[in-house]
Amino acid sequence: VKASRATTHRRVKEFGYSCRILLVKPLLNHRQRQRHLTWAKKKKNWTVAQWSKLNDHGVGVLDWPANSPDLNPRENLWAIVKRKMRNKRPKNADELK
Repeated sequence: VKASRATTHRRVKEFGYSCRILLVKPLLNHRQRQRHLTWAKKKKNWTVAQWSKLNDHGVGVLDWPANSPDLNPRENLWAIVKRKMRNKRPKNADELK
């Protein structure tokens, strides 16, 4: 059976499904691919010892404790808001504020 894209889309919607065709685009543009390739060629013969040295290669590393709790203040704020709103049911934006 041959059917146009528009016809197929209409039929799929009739059955209650949404029909979206994702736009395909390259993950990296030409310049980015070239820069990645140049970087990889420079480092292709590195030893494990060279790779394990993060501070010598221009990559900023935070002093972060292992297995630390989430230190993002927004997460704590959302927990507080959820706790305070647990039993409230605002009917409009003014009540919510």
